[in-house]
Order: sequence, then C-alpha cells, then structure tokens
Amino acid sequence: MAGPWGAVRLYSLLDPYVPALVRILLTKPKDAEDALWRRTILKASLGLTPVAITIWYAFLALHVASWLGADVPAGLLHALTVLTVVWVGPNVWRGFCLHLISSNMHYQGDVEQGNVLQQTQVFTKWYLAPFQVFCLNFGSTHPIHHFYVADPFYVRQLMQRNIHPVLAANGVRFNDMGTFARANRYAKD
Repeated sequence: MAGPWGAVRLYSLLDPYVPALVRILLTKPKDAEDALWRRTILKASLGLTPVAITIWYAFLALHVASWLGADVPAGLLHALTVLTVVWVGPNVWRGFCLHLISSNMHYQGDVEQGNVLQQTQVFTKWYLAPFQVFCLNFGSTHPIHHFYVADPFYVRQLMQRNIHPVLAANGVRFNDMGTFARANRYAKD
C-alpha cells in the first residue's frame, strides 16, 4: 500500500480486506489481468476471513453501542470479546504490524526498472521492535529475499547479521524513515 499517509492508508493497514473488497466491488476491471486479480482476491477472502471480519466489526460496533447506553445482551458482548481477544484481535494486530513494516520498506513509483538495490530498504531501528516482533522481524530480513529468493524467513533471520554489511556496502538503504513522508518514493527530494 503506497501513497500518502492519511485516514484511508491507515484504515487499509488496519484492515486490508474490507478496503480491497470495496474497491473490487465498486470499480470496473480495466483488463483481463485486472479481472483475474479481482477474482483471486475474492476467492482468497472466503473461508474464515468473512467470519473474522464479522466478529471484529460486531465487537467494535456493539462495544461502542454499549458505551453509548444501548442495551446490548451481556452474553453476546462477552462471547464477541472472548473471540476478539483470543482470535481476531491478535490477527488484526499481526496483520497491521506486517503491513506497516512491509508497505514502508518497499519503494515504489520512481524505482529504476530492474534495479533491485532501489526496491527496498532494511529497518533495524529500535523503536520499530514492537512491530517487528509481531511480523517475525520482516523489516530487517525481507530485503535479503529481494536478492536471494530461495531462503525461507527463518534462514534469513539466521543470516541477517552477516548479510546486512554486504547490503549496506552495495548501497541498500537502512532506516530511511523519510519514506513515510515521501509516500514510498525512492528519491530524497
């Protein structure tokens, strides 16, 4: 999710499913590839995703209604709270952490075609640790994948200490926090 920061981008990081579904349902496909992408997203949204989304929004809506004085059945509120705390909430938080890190470590828009060195950066800042821990240190290890795609995440985790100096020596950026203000553009204007 590239683009300027605002309410839509933040909402899309918190819930990537509903914004994608709304976009798919409200816009017409541009070509056959776009139509295939839309069908793939819709198929991927089947299974437990609609259940989790329903629980999440019901939890939020009924808690707000309860706080505003509406008569909400206590048993329903309790059941939704348990499901949210045990299942849905942790997945929403994990997804938010992964999308926050992933969407800001990748450069888009002005990257030179085929230049792998400009596609991504490495996040190692200490204050990103609360997010990194819930996405398995993705911001520090995923850039390795851009150079050697065969290794799974746990092997990249083991190699990162040796690989980071090589990445830095070859011009891969580290902790370019300006990407948040530049909407994922590579150029530092």
